[in-house]
Amino acid sequence: MRIRSIVRFVLTCSCLSVAPAWADIQLGVVSTAPTRRHFVAAGTATTFVVSVRNTGVASASVSLAIRSTTGSPGDWQAVLFNADSLFRPVGSGSDQVVVTIPAQQTIQFVAQLGAEPSLLDGVEGAAVVSATFQGALQGNLELKTRVRNRPKVYYVAFDGCGRGYLELNRKGTRFDGTGERLMPRSSAFAARAARMTSATSVLPAVTDPNHAAALTGSWAGTLGIFSVRTQYMGDNSNGRAVMAGDNRDFLRWGADGKRVTSLFDVNKDPASGGSPSTFNAIITGKNWLGELFRDGAMDLVVHGKDYPTYIPAPQPYRLGDPPSDDNPQQDREGTNLGPWGLKHLFSAEAALIGPLPADFPEDRWIAEATVRVIQAEDPDVLYVDLAGADEIQHVFGAADHPEEWSDPGTPNLLWDDESVYNANANRDPVLDVVHEIDWDFGLITDTLAARQALDRSFVVLLSDHGLTTAMNAPGTLVDPGKVLLDNGFTDDDVERMVNRGDIAHIDLRDPSKSNRIEAALESYEVFDPVENRMVKPFIVINRDEMDSGIDGVDGAMATDGVMGNRRGELYSEWNIDLPTADNTKIKWPALFIFMRDHFRTTITTKLSAASDGPPLNGVHGSRSSAEVILSMTGPGIQPGVYAGAASLADIAPTLYRLLGVTAPGNVDGRVLDEILTH
Repeated sequence: MRIRSIVRFVLTCSCLSVAPAWADIQLGVVSTAPTRRHFVAAGTATTFVVSVRNTGVASASVSLAIRSTTGSPGDWQAVLFNADSLFRPVGSGSDQVVVTIPAQQTIQFVAQLGAEPSLLDGVEGAAVVSATFQGALQGNLELKTRVRNRPKVYYVAFDGCGRGYLELNRKGTRFDGTGERLMPRSSAFAARAARMTSATSVLPAVTDPNHAAALTGSWAGTLGIFSVRTQYMGDNSNGRAVMAGDNRDFLRWGADGKRVTSLFDVNKDPASGGSPSTFNAIITGKNWLGELFRDGAMDLVVHGKDYPTYIPAPQPYRLGDPPSDDNPQQDREGTNLGPWGLKHLFSAEAALIGPLPADFPEDRWIAEATVRVIQAEDPDVLYVDLAGADEIQHVFGAADHPEEWSDPGTPNLLWDDESVYNANANRDPVLDVVHEIDWDFGLITDTLAARQALDRSFVVLLSDHGLTTAMNAPGTLVDPGKVLLDNGFTDDDVERMVNRGDIAHIDLRDPSKSNRIEAALESYEVFDPVENRMVKPFIVINRDEMDSGIDGVDGAMATDGVMGNRRGELYSEWNIDLPTADNTKIKWPALFIFMRDHFRTTITTKLSAASDGPPLNGVHGSRSSAEVILSMTGPGIQPGVYAGAASLADIAPTLYRLLGVTAPGNVDGRVLDEILTH
């Protein structure tokens, strides 16, 4: 991979060596951009990770020294630290370190450069690290900095983690002030942040549009994407569906297909106060999310299949038993070796995720990779996605609503608790993974605090969506295809139907049938075994309603655009109004189907090119899974609890206001004026 080859070159070729062959000392910068000048705010420090390698055949006692080489005395403070495995400083810093390096071994050190508090923007600094062996200079390494008092931006996203988890204790019931919180670090952060207690995702409440909304301020329609991982580009000349993996070119809006601007772009744009030499990074447990933002504005993408050589490869793990789990042998979630209880038998989905760490890296790996990237690269805008909560809840259901669970009389056990909706649900492994996510968040924020960056930067804690536990009683897995067949519709009417848990969408061969198909689905009734009554499970949104947000059956379903401007939450002017016949653009659905709470869709009947997702125990996509975490800290943000309406699309415009940047035209969200100190 490109990143790996760069780092390898730096570590082996970046310095001069004059030592005898039995002890050959080489210096290098552990980085994907080793010659880059780090930006640092006055009164804070940046770090570089310095590698010292002995390529000789015997141990060598090497003296390392660091000194500032620019500015007036006291403008810059340069210090060396020993480093732990995550590149964090250990012990007291010094301007000189003596270390014995075994043959063919490498040791890392942290070089810290601090800027005096009065330094102005643009002031440059530098330091030189030198290595000496037996009185002979082995090489010099120059480290460069520049003062930039614009705050850095750190997003940490808990994928699939509904905000109800913040209110729970370790046993999954409401925290009453005693005992242990389920998410102590996140709760402590929220307590000193501006916390939006009614925040929602954009619709659909799925991964890709919502992470993108947090970075762009745009609704799904403006973003031009609505699906996850792959996008449907229409049928080819042979009648086969053309699918394309996520890429940056999909994010286009308006009649002329302008490129959607993100915070990454603004960070690089001099006209917006950015700089082309700033460093943007995304670290994600979902590989495709990194690819959605990989472009010229992105300096580093890290996921389970792509990471620099200074990050070790992700390792296999057991889903549901994270490192912070205090009772892994008792969970009985289907990935333990046994014994299993009668309630929870072997789960193939759970068993398959952990052995595929390249596709599903564990959250601890993501968090530790994040710490290494912060220490080595000091990114200016960083987005981190911890994906474990989404994966575990798809397998075992959601546990953020305690009223949905009952205890059979064993309060010290969780795996035998019963879900109101699904006998296969198991909240023990879910709570363990959510607790682990919180631990990982603490690791990241502790790193920022140690760097004096936590209060000087904008830190956004969010989740992209929540999940709901799906019912598994007979009749609650509902097939819209069968409903349409029973109402006389055929392949001549429907081009394609896709199911994704509690959301589905339909492409039509005959658009004139849209209203009739919508009416057939919305009038259909099934029995709800929990509420003990007949209900209508389908909420169908046609293209007019994608723009207006108004649905004849269920009121305001989505965010309302101004009628006629094609900026409703689910309306893509670029894809709907300007379709192509050459499979170069995403084909936008004619109809979205959102499900009533806890119902799932399935497509078992043959109706055109049907695509059916697995019958998951935890699902998301509709309003019932749209309750998200949203807390923000940083200069100009007033801590407090804010109950007003807010969405993930409001994050970027609020940051733009705080940064003094005019919001790009693709922004749909509002500035959260109520949280600003003004």
